[in-house]
Order: sequence, then structure tokens, then C-alpha cells
Amino acid sequence: MSVLTAVETQIIDIIVTGINRTGKSSFIRSLTQQAHYSHGWFSGVIPIDTNLDAHFVEPPAIHSSDYLWLRDMIASEDAPAYIVMLDSARPETFGETIAVLQTIRAFHPKTPIALVCNRQDHPMAWSEDDIRLGLGIPDDILVKSCVATDMQSVKDVVIDLLYAIWRT
Repeated sequence: MSVLTAVETQIIDIIVTGINRTGKSSFIRSLTQQAHYSHGWFSGVIPIDTNLDAHFVEPPAIHSSDYLWLRDMIASEDAPAYIVMLDSARPETFGETIAVLQTIRAFHPKTPIALVCNRQDHPMAWSEDDIRLGLGIPDDILVKSCVATDMQSVKDVVIDLLYAIWRT
């Protein structure tokens, strides 16, 4: 006699953050057609396997200088990983992105982070190697090239980040 048991699907929440206009929503939309807003947060779920779903969540848009809100949000979220979006064609925003990375590291020193160098299709985009070297990104932060509107490019980032989660 065989007994069937229900297996509950586990959901992991991955925070997708960064400064305004870096491609956070486009990144999530490229993953799933079922993206939606709920209480100001934009999110989308993708199945990883039959027992695991990844829930990508973008916090509400904030004014880029509201570091207290960002700090409090990061401090209160206990996500298994963070994606920090960077517009690699706008070097004037790199300093603000470094502040986001440092804030995450301060509150979650062991949590995997992917710095996603978006807009790699732009002729003025910095390469992921130039960004890592030029901004002094430590080796424990994954730096990935991406075009947030290209599904394969986004999938490559997600796969590498999921491997980083499972290694911790």
C-alpha cells in the first residue's frame, strides 16, 4: 500500500533593489508574466522545481536620497539573497549603488549578493570587470552583466545567484 503525502512548496524571497531607474521592474518582468504590485511592492514568482519557487520582490520606489528608509528596509528584511541593480551606462550613479551594497553588507554580512550590471547593450556601458575593479567590489559579491529586458540574460543571473545561495 502506498501513501501519498503532500509536499508543501517552499518559497524563497529574493530582494531586487538599487537606486531608481536601474531596471529592477524590467528584470522581474523578464522572469515571469505573473508580476504584480502588492502594497507598493512589485514582485514575481518563478518555479525552480516542483518543491521550490523563487519570489523576486522589489521594494516600493523611494527618493534616491532616502537612505534612512532604505537602511531600515534592508535591516528588517531577512532574505536569503539580494540583487542590486546598477545602470552600467550611468557612472554618475555608481556611488549611490556602492552605498546600497555597503548597507546590505552591514546588516547581512553572509547573505549572497549579486550586483547586476544592467544595460550591457548600451555603447557607453562599463563592463562587469571594469565595474568590479573600478568600484573595488569584493570577491564575495557576484558581479554579473545583464540586459534586464532579455530573458536569457536575466536567467543567467538568477542561476548563478541560486548556486550562491545553496553554497552558503
